[in-house]
Amino acid sequence: VGGGDRVSLTPALQMPKTTGFWVVALPEASCDAGCARLRLGATHLACDEVAHHRRNSDVSSPSRMRALLDSLGVPLSAGAVCDGRWGEGADVPTVALDGESCFHSAVGRNASSFHCDAVPEPPGQGKRRLCFCSMPRPPLPPRSPPPPPPPSPSPLKNEEQRWEGGGEARPCIAPGRVDLSSLDPPERCSSPERNRNPLRCTAAYVIASPAVAFACAYTLDGDDEADSTCFEDRTPILCATQPPHRTPPPPSMVPQPTFPPISPSPPAQPPSPPLS
Repeated sequence: VGGGDRVSLTPALQMPKTTGFWVVALPEASCDAGCARLRLGATHLACDEVAHHRRNSDVSSPSRMRALLDSLGVPLSAGAVCDGRWGEGADVPTVALDGESCFHSAVGRNASSFHCDAVPEPPGQGKRRLCFCSMPRPPLPPRSPPPPPPPSPSPLKNEEQRWEGGGEARPCIAPGRVDLSSLDPPERCSSPERNRNPLRCTAAYVIASPAVAFACAYTLDGDDEADSTCFEDRTPILCATQPPHRTPPPPSMVPQPTFPPISPSPPAQPPSPPLS
Protein backbone atom coordinates (compact mmCIF):
# COMPACT_ATOMS: atom_id res chain seq x y z
CA VAL A 1 0.00 0.00 0.00
CA GLY A 2 1.54 3.26 -1.07
CA GLY A 3 0.81 6.81 -0.03
CA GLY A 4 -2.67 8.21 0.48
CA ASP A 5 -5.58 5.85 0.08
CA ARG A 6 -4.17 4.04 -2.96
CA VAL A 7 -4.14 0.24 -2.49
CA SER A 8 -1.69 -1.93 -4.40
CA LEU A 9 -0.86 -5.60 -3.90
CA THR A 10 2.59 -6.43 -5.24
CA PRO A 11 2.60 -9.90 -6.89
CA ALA A 12 6.18 -10.55 -5.71
CA LEU A 13 5.00 -10.33 -2.09
CA GLN A 14 2.32 -12.97 -2.38
CA MET A 15 2.88 -16.01 -0.19
CA PRO A 16 2.41 -19.46 -1.71
CA LYS A 17 -1.26 -20.12 -2.48
CA THR A 18 -1.90 -16.38 -1.93
CA THR A 19 -2.40 -16.69 1.83
CA GLY A 20 -1.55 -13.06 2.65
CA PHE A 21 0.18 -9.77 1.82
CA TRP A 22 2.35 -7.16 3.52
CA VAL A 23 0.74 -3.72 3.50
CA VAL A 24 1.47 -0.33 5.06
CA ALA A 25 -1.44 0.96 7.13
CA LEU A 26 -2.54 4.59 7.16
CA PRO A 27 -0.82 6.94 9.64
CA GLU A 28 -1.72 6.33 13.29
CA ALA A 29 -3.84 3.27 12.32
CA SER A 30 -3.74 -0.26 13.74
CA CYS A 31 -3.18 -3.34 11.60
CA ASP A 32 -6.79 -4.36 12.23
CA ALA A 33 -7.90 -1.14 10.51
CA GLY A 34 -5.21 -1.38 7.82
CA CYS A 35 -6.18 -4.92 6.77
CA ALA A 36 -9.93 -4.30 6.93
CA ARG A 37 -9.57 -1.76 4.05
CA LEU A 38 -8.47 -4.53 1.66
CA ARG A 39 -10.62 -7.12 -0.05
CA LEU A 40 -10.06 -10.28 -2.07
CA GLY A 41 -13.28 -10.64 -4.02
CA ALA A 42 -16.07 -9.99 -1.55
CA THR A 43 -14.01 -10.91 1.51
CA HIS A 44 -12.24 -8.30 3.63
CA LEU A 45 -8.74 -9.25 4.73
CA ALA A 46 -7.84 -9.46 8.42
CA CYS A 47 -4.75 -9.07 10.58
CA ASP A 48 -3.59 -12.38 11.99
CA GLU A 49 -1.03 -12.35 14.82
CA VAL A 50 -0.06 -15.97 14.12
CA ALA A 51 0.67 -15.09 10.48
CA HIS A 52 2.69 -12.05 11.63
CA HIS A 53 4.86 -14.29 13.75
CA ARG A 54 5.40 -16.76 10.90
CA ARG A 55 6.51 -13.95 8.55
CA ASN A 56 8.62 -12.12 11.13
CA SER A 57 11.83 -12.83 9.21
CA ASP A 58 10.59 -10.48 6.45
CA VAL A 59 10.95 -7.48 8.80
CA SER A 60 13.66 -8.56 11.28
CA SER A 61 16.61 -6.54 9.94
CA PRO A 62 17.26 -3.03 8.47
CA SER A 63 18.04 -4.40 5.01
CA ARG A 64 14.89 -6.53 4.87
CA MET A 65 12.74 -3.65 6.09
CA ARG A 66 14.19 -1.35 3.41
CA ALA A 67 13.61 -3.94 0.65
CA LEU A 68 10.04 -4.55 1.78
CA LEU A 69 9.19 -0.85 1.98
CA ASP A 70 10.69 -0.26 -1.48
CA SER A 71 8.48 -3.00 -2.93
CA LEU A 72 5.41 -1.45 -1.27
CA GLY A 73 6.09 2.01 -2.75
CA VAL A 74 7.14 3.58 0.54
CA PRO A 75 10.92 3.93 0.08
CA LEU A 76 13.17 5.13 2.88
CA SER A 77 15.49 8.06 2.32
CA ALA A 78 19.16 7.32 1.62
CA GLY A 79 20.20 8.32 5.14
CA ALA A 80 17.26 6.72 6.99
CA VAL A 81 18.06 4.72 10.11
CA CYS A 82 16.09 1.53 10.88
CA ASP A 83 16.26 0.92 14.63
CA GLY A 84 15.86 -2.47 16.31
CA ARG A 85 15.88 -1.42 19.98
CA TRP A 86 12.07 -1.80 20.24
CA GLY A 87 11.99 -5.04 18.27
CA GLU A 88 9.22 -6.59 20.42
CA GLY A 89 7.05 -3.48 20.67
CA ALA A 90 3.34 -4.03 20.10
CA ASP A 91 3.32 -1.58 17.15
CA VAL A 92 6.61 -2.72 15.53
CA PRO A 93 7.46 -2.84 12.62
CA THR A 94 6.70 0.80 11.81
CA VAL A 95 7.94 3.49 9.44
CA ALA A 96 8.03 7.27 9.86
CA LEU A 97 5.70 9.31 7.69
CA ASP A 98 8.63 11.21 6.13
CA GLY A 99 10.60 8.01 5.39
CA GLU A 100 13.54 9.15 7.53
CA SER A 101 13.37 6.30 10.05
CA CYS A 102 11.86 2.90 10.71
CA PHE A 103 11.75 0.30 13.46
CA HIS A 104 12.31 -3.34 12.57
CA SER A 105 11.20 -6.48 14.41
CA ALA A 106 13.51 -8.55 16.61
CA VAL A 107 14.92 -11.86 15.41
CA GLY A 108 13.23 -14.80 17.19
CA ARG A 109 10.51 -12.54 18.51
CA ASN A 110 7.98 -13.98 20.94
CA ALA A 111 4.63 -14.69 19.31
CA SER A 112 2.73 -13.10 22.20
CA SER A 113 4.32 -9.69 21.45
CA PHE A 114 2.34 -9.20 18.20
CA HIS A 115 -0.85 -7.14 18.61
CA CYS A 116 -3.07 -6.39 15.63
CA ASP A 117 -5.03 -3.74 17.52
CA ALA A 118 -2.00 -1.66 18.61
CA VAL A 119 -1.56 1.83 17.13
CA PRO A 120 1.85 3.45 16.53
CA GLU A 121 3.54 4.99 19.55
CA PRO A 122 3.92 7.74 20.51
CA PRO A 123 0.75 9.19 19.00
CA GLY A 124 0.79 12.30 16.88
CA GLN A 125 3.96 11.49 14.88
CA GLY A 126 2.21 9.99 11.86
CA LYS A 127 3.97 6.62 12.04
CA ARG A 128 2.62 3.80 9.88
CA ARG A 129 2.54 0.10 10.80
CA LEU A 130 3.63 -2.69 8.47
CA CYS A 131 0.92 -5.34 8.58
CA PHE A 132 0.62 -8.86 7.21
CA CYS A 133 -2.98 -9.24 6.05
CA SER A 134 -4.58 -12.55 5.15
CA MET A 135 -7.93 -14.18 4.63
CA PRO A 136 -9.86 -14.37 7.90
CA ARG A 137 -9.93 -17.73 9.60
CA PRO A 138 -13.26 -19.57 9.43
CA PRO A 139 -15.11 -19.48 12.75
CA LEU A 140 -14.85 -22.55 14.92
CA PRO A 141 -17.94 -24.76 14.90
CA PRO A 142 -20.05 -24.40 18.03
CA ARG A 143 -19.41 -26.93 20.70
CA SER A 144 -21.99 -29.62 21.06
CA PRO A 145 -23.77 -29.39 24.41
CA PRO A 146 -22.85 -32.17 26.81
CA PRO A 147 -25.37 -34.99 27.04
CA PRO A 148 -27.83 -34.63 29.93
CA PRO A 149 -27.00 -36.70 33.00
CA PRO A 150 -29.00 -39.88 33.46
CA PRO A 151 -32.00 -39.49 35.77
CA SER A 152 -31.31 -40.29 39.37
CA PRO A 153 -33.10 -43.41 40.57
CA SER A 154 -35.63 -42.86 43.31
CA PRO A 155 -34.63 -43.87 46.85
CA LEU A 156 -37.36 -46.50 46.83
CA LYS A 157 -35.93 -48.06 43.66
CA ASN A 158 -32.49 -48.17 45.29
CA GLU A 159 -33.94 -49.96 48.27
CA GLU A 160 -35.73 -52.45 46.02
CA GLN A 161 -32.46 -53.21 44.22
CA ARG A 162 -30.67 -53.68 47.53
CA TRP A 163 -33.49 -55.92 48.73
CA GLU A 164 -33.21 -58.04 45.60
CA GLY A 165 -29.53 -58.63 46.25
CA GLY A 166 -28.18 -56.17 43.67
CA GLY A 167 -26.47 -53.94 46.23
CA GLU A 168 -24.56 -54.21 49.46
CA ALA A 169 -27.45 -55.41 51.59
CA ARG A 170 -29.88 -58.21 50.90
CA PRO A 171 -32.53 -59.97 53.01
CA CYS A 172 -31.34 -62.59 55.41
CA ILE A 173 -34.36 -64.69 54.55
CA ALA A 174 -34.54 -65.04 50.79
CA PRO A 175 -37.55 -66.68 49.14
CA GLY A 176 -37.39 -70.45 49.69
CA ARG A 177 -34.71 -70.22 52.38
CA VAL A 178 -34.99 -70.93 56.07
CA ASP A 179 -33.87 -68.72 58.95
CA LEU A 180 -32.57 -71.31 61.38
CA SER A 181 -32.34 -68.68 64.12
CA SER A 182 -36.12 -68.24 64.10
CA LEU A 183 -36.91 -71.92 64.69
CA ASP A 184 -38.05 -73.15 68.10
CA PRO A 185 -35.61 -74.12 69.35
CA PRO A 186 -33.05 -72.26 67.16
CA GLU A 187 -30.80 -74.50 65.10
CA ARG A 188 -27.33 -74.30 63.62
CA CYS A 189 -26.36 -75.22 60.08
CA SER A 190 -25.02 -78.62 61.07
CA SER A 191 -27.81 -81.13 61.63
CA PRO A 192 -28.24 -84.78 60.65
CA GLU A 193 -30.81 -83.86 58.01
CA ARG A 194 -28.82 -81.01 56.45
CA ASN A 195 -25.57 -82.97 56.63
CA ARG A 196 -27.15 -85.57 54.37
CA ASN A 197 -29.01 -83.17 52.03
CA PRO A 198 -27.04 -80.44 50.22
CA LEU A 199 -30.21 -78.69 49.00
CA ARG A 200 -31.61 -78.37 52.50
CA CYS A 201 -28.21 -77.20 53.73
CA THR A 202 -27.73 -74.41 51.20
CA ALA A 203 -31.35 -73.26 51.64
CA ALA A 204 -30.67 -72.21 55.24
CA TYR A 205 -29.31 -69.10 56.94
CA VAL A 206 -28.23 -68.20 60.43
CA ILE A 207 -28.71 -64.61 61.61
CA ALA A 208 -25.79 -63.54 63.78
CA SER A 209 -27.08 -60.01 64.50
CA PRO A 210 -29.78 -57.69 63.14
CA ALA A 211 -27.33 -56.57 60.46
CA VAL A 212 -25.30 -59.72 59.67
CA ALA A 213 -26.16 -63.25 58.61
CA PHE A 214 -24.18 -66.33 57.59
CA ALA A 215 -25.27 -68.74 54.89
CA CYS A 216 -25.11 -72.47 55.35
CA ALA A 217 -22.65 -74.19 53.00
CA TYR A 218 -22.16 -77.82 52.15
CA THR A 219 -18.91 -79.73 51.84
CA LEU A 220 -18.00 -83.35 51.20
CA ASP A 221 -14.69 -84.14 52.88
CA GLY A 222 -14.39 -87.69 51.56
CA ASP A 223 -16.02 -90.36 49.47
CA ASP A 224 -18.15 -91.57 52.35
CA GLU A 225 -21.49 -89.84 52.88
CA ALA A 226 -20.68 -89.76 56.59
CA ASP A 227 -17.94 -87.24 55.84
CA SER A 228 -20.38 -84.68 54.43
CA THR A 229 -20.94 -81.57 56.51
CA CYS A 230 -23.26 -78.58 56.53
CA PHE A 231 -21.49 -75.62 58.12
CA GLU A 232 -21.74 -71.86 58.49
CA ASP A 233 -19.91 -69.94 55.78
CA ARG A 234 -18.31 -67.17 57.86
CA THR A 235 -18.42 -64.65 55.00
CA PRO A 236 -20.79 -62.05 56.45
CA ILE A 237 -23.86 -61.10 54.49
CA LEU A 238 -25.16 -57.59 55.15
CA CYS A 239 -28.82 -57.77 56.01
CA ALA A 240 -31.73 -55.54 55.26
CA THR A 241 -33.68 -56.57 58.31
CA GLN A 242 -36.91 -54.92 57.14
CA PRO A 243 -38.16 -55.00 53.57
CA PRO A 244 -38.81 -51.58 51.99
CA HIS A 245 -42.36 -50.38 52.26
CA ARG A 246 -44.01 -48.43 49.52
CA THR A 247 -45.84 -45.30 50.60
CA PRO A 248 -49.53 -45.99 49.92
CA PRO A 249 -51.08 -43.58 47.43
CA PRO A 250 -53.60 -41.04 48.71
CA PRO A 251 -57.20 -42.31 48.71
CA SER A 252 -58.08 -40.01 45.84
CA MET A 253 -55.60 -41.86 43.59
CA VAL A 254 -56.76 -45.37 44.46
CA PRO A 255 -59.08 -46.61 41.70
CA GLN A 256 -62.51 -47.36 43.06
CA PRO A 257 -64.54 -50.30 41.71
CA THR A 258 -67.56 -49.38 39.63
CA PHE A 259 -70.78 -51.34 39.57
CA PRO A 260 -73.62 -51.20 37.05
CA PRO A 261 -76.65 -49.26 38.26
CA ILE A 262 -79.29 -51.32 39.98
CA SER A 263 -82.53 -51.42 38.03
CA PRO A 264 -85.55 -50.41 40.10
CA SER A 265 -87.83 -53.27 41.13
CA PRO A 266 -91.14 -53.46 39.21
CA PRO A 267 -94.15 -52.28 41.22
CA ALA A 268 -95.92 -54.96 43.19
CA GLN A 269 -99.00 -56.37 41.50
CA PRO A 270 -102.26 -56.10 43.49
CA PRO A 271 -103.50 -59.45 44.75
CA SER A 272 -106.00 -61.16 42.49
CA PRO A 273 -109.62 -61.11 43.77
CA PRO A 274 -110.81 -64.39 45.24
CA LEU A 275 -112.85 -66.57 42.96
CA SER A 276 -116.57 -66.50 43.80
